[in-house]
Amino acid sequence: MTYLRELHLDEVNISWSLPQSLANLSSLTSLSLSDCNLLGEFLSDIFLLRNIQAIDVSSNYILTSFLPNFRSGSSLKQLRLSYTNFSGELLDAIGNLKSLNFLDLSQTYFSRELPNSIGNLESLSHLDLSGAIFLGALPNSIGNLKSLSHLDLSKTNFLGELPKSIGNLKSLSHLDLSGELPNSIGNLESLSHLDLYGANFSGNYPIQSAISTP
Repeated sequence: MTYLRELHLDEVNISWSLPQSLANLSSLTSLSLSDCNLLGEFLSDIFLLRNIQAIDVSSNYILTSFLPNFRSGSSLKQLRLSYTNFSGELLDAIGNLKSLNFLDLSQTYFSRELPNSIGNLESLSHLDLSGAIFLGALPNSIGNLKSLSHLDLSKTNFLGELPKSIGNLKSLSHLDLSGELPNSIGNLESLSHLDLYGANFSGNYPIQSAISTP
């Protein structure tokens, strides 16, 4: 299968660990194994395949692994790891994924802080961190994601307030979050969907500034 470009087995009950040979599929561009009941550890070398553009291993609840040191020039555009047992540290090298437009780390177990290099993902349009376990505060560099249209921070445990730089996300149309709103949310000119389900507010919050009337 040297020339295999796409492998999609979503909802096939595989119930075993992936073979090491998958990491040798040098022509692979798309791997989708969502909800396959995968066991063991996902092969981190697959993330580094030269031509890989899309990886979806979401909803494999006991699948473990970590993200590698991504190299500059990666072709990866979509990465879906939601509802897995991925853990460890998100390294600064994630900022090398210049082509990445979709990143879903919801309900994962990555520890420590979200690195500042997340702000280098200039093509990113969708970022879902809902329910993920991160330490520390959301980095100010989040405001550098000029292409971001969908941001989900609901049920996360980031410390402190959201950075004011959130207001720099001029392309943001969907925002889901828990916690305290920064005043800069009123600068989100493209915002059409705001979900504050489960948020705990104290004092004043800038909802009025986020609502425009004709």
